[in-house]
Amino acid sequence: MIRWVKKNAPETYIIIVTNASIDEKIYDNLFTIGVDDFILKPYSPERILVHVKKGLKQRDLVLRQQELEKLSFLEPFGPEFQEVIFNVPFFKRCLRQELKKAKRHHHPFSLLLIRVPGKGEIGSRFDSFYMDLVRIVKKHTREEDMIGKSNGEIGIILPETDQAGSKTLLRRLLRIIHADPQFKSDEILRSRLQALSFQSFTYPNQFSVPEPLKALLEEVDKEYLRQ
Repeated sequence: MIRWVKKNAPETYIIIVTNASIDEKIYDNLFTIGVDDFILKPYSPERILVHVKKGLKQRDLVLRQQELEKLSFLEPFGPEFQEVIFNVPFFKRCLRQELKKAKRHHHPFSLLLIRVPGKGEIGSRFDSFYMDLVRIVKKHTREEDMIGKSNGEIGIILPETDQAGSKTLLRRLLRIIHADPQFKSDEILRSRLQALSFQSFTYPNQFSVPEPLKALLEEVDKEYLRQ
C-alpha cells in the first residue's frame, strides 16, 4: 500500500504511529519503501502537530517541484488555457522516443503537422487563434497522442497509427476546424483558416519529414545502427 501511494500520489506524507517494537532491518525497510516519518507511542498532541506541520511543508515542496517539472516541458500560455501542449524541445524528444520504439518493435506511427500563419499575418488575434486550434485538436485526438509545437507548426504524434488512420484523422480535423462555431462566427479568424497547411507522415512509409526534423531522424538512425 505504501509503494502504491508513493507511486500514484508522491506528495503524500506517510506517518507511522505505533507502540510496537521494530528492529533495525524493518525500520530501514519502511523508510526505503516510502515511509516519511515515524512516531512511537505514547505521544502528546503537541508532538503529533510538529510532525504534521513537517509533513505539510514537505508536501508543498513536492507539489512545487512537480509544477516546475510540468512547466519545463509545456508551452507557456495564459492561465485560462488548460490544454496540455508540449514545447518544441520536449516534442522533439517525444518524436525521437516514438521513432526508436517504432524501429525496435516494427510498428507504424504517424506524424501530423499543421502549419499556422505567423503573428505577422494574424496580428493581435494570434494567441486566441492558436489556442482555439489546439483546443479542437486536443478534443478530437486520443489520450495517448502527443501534441506540441514544432518549428512554427502544431505537431501531433500518433502512436500505432498507419497511413490510412493518419489520413482519416487529418480529414476529420479539417472538417471540424472549418465547422467550428468560434471560427464560423469570426470573419477575421475564418479567413485565416485558408492559410493553414496540413501534412501527414507515416513511419516507415512516406516518412520524408521537413528539413528541421531530418537531423533528429538521422541521429536515431545512427544510434540504431550502433546497437
